[in-house]
Amino acid sequence: MGRGTQGEADPPFLFISYAEPDGAWAEWVAWQLQEAGFQVQLDRWTWQAGDNQKIKLNRALENGQVVALFSAAYFDPRCSTEDHWAAVLAAGDRLIPVRIDEAEPPILLKPLLAPSLYGLDHESARRELLKALSAPTAPQSRPPFPGSGGAAAATATTASTSATASTAAGRQGRFRLAPSQGRDPADWSTGACVLVGVHTYQELSDRPAIRGNLEDLSRLLTASFGIAQDHCIVVDNPHDPRTVIDAIQRAGRATAFRSGMLLVYYAGHGVPHPRTGQLLLSVSDSRAFAFHTFLPFDHIREAIAASPATQRLVIIDCCYSGRGLDALSPAEPALPPIEGTFLMASSSATELSLSPAGKPHTAFTEALLDVLERGLPGGPPLLDAEALFEGVRRVCAARDWPEPQRQVRNNGHRIPLIPNRWHLGPQSDAV
Repeated sequence: MGRGTQGEADPPFLFISYAEPDGAWAEWVAWQLQEAGFQVQLDRWTWQAGDNQKIKLNRALENGQVVALFSAAYFDPRCSTEDHWAAVLAAGDRLIPVRIDEAEPPILLKPLLAPSLYGLDHESARRELLKALSAPTAPQSRPPFPGSGGAAAATATTASTSATASTAAGRQGRFRLAPSQGRDPADWSTGACVLVGVHTYQELSDRPAIRGNLEDLSRLLTASFGIAQDHCIVVDNPHDPRTVIDAIQRAGRATAFRSGMLLVYYAGHGVPHPRTGQLLLSVSDSRAFAFHTFLPFDHIREAIAASPATQRLVIIDCCYSGRGLDALSPAEPALPPIEGTFLMASSSATELSLSPAGKPHTAFTEALLDVLERGLPGGPPLLDAEALFEGVRRVCAARDWPEPQRQVRNNGHRIPLIPNRWHLGPQSDAV
């Protein structure tokens, strides 16, 4: 049987996702599946020099199922890659996890039913592997009535039935979350954030309030959201756009397979490109009318879309930030689908954002901090992305500041944040 032929519906197409140290396991699994009649794609067998790995992986995700070899190396950022993480998170119900060592999967993947090949001999491992890919079948003979044979027979039959049901669940209902093992929907303790602030420039006008934005947001995200200090990445006054993209990639890796929650914030000068109209974000070395010295927001969007994080809250505080809304749409259909993204912009596509002189924060970020720290009067007990936006919109309207904008994809408005502090007691000074 030929390997790597794409687009055929029969036999099934299986892509093997693995960490490089587990290459021997990957080849063994691929060979067993191929011998059993499955069409298999393993990169070291079918991908050639010069192939675009991202395109190849995206095609595999579109055309087949993903057999993921769970191991300590698979979940180690030093051994695996973002592409493999994206494959697992994007595959959904087409994911077939198989454990090849005794390492525990990370929190986000623990509820998945994954058969283990660890410690088995060759033939037993082969049977277990093929069982994971088999559809459940009804028994060939009628099951006996459990109440007719006494307590012992009933107990034996029940045990047998439970074992059969468990095996069938692992095949048919595999990869569903077990309700008892679901994670706290507002748990940001294993999430990550990137805070980018540009306040001091070589040529453009300085925005000293942005320094305060970074200080108070980082404090709030670690203290109130519970994000670990080493997962709260502050990019203070970057001069190289690559620094921003690198930080987003690091944060995505930090939250992969855990809560999957990622927050990305930017504050600085923003300008529209004179020809394309796309939003350009400044760095400290950006120069007026030298548009190649700016960071296109599209680059940030691509880094976020490629991140293994599954829930993304993106906040932009700059002039013309509303131009980033349309950029949230996928630039290429091959990018993995995302569970939820919410983009909040400080102003419309044609409007300036404000940084009042002498104030500790820019106007929009002041409103953001106000709602998170004081709460949203009449809002839900748990603030989500939509409730936060509504609160910020109210504060901005009350103070005659530019009206914020938002864009939501894939239930991003439901991204949970923190408890609404207004419910903790009277907040007389809240808006």
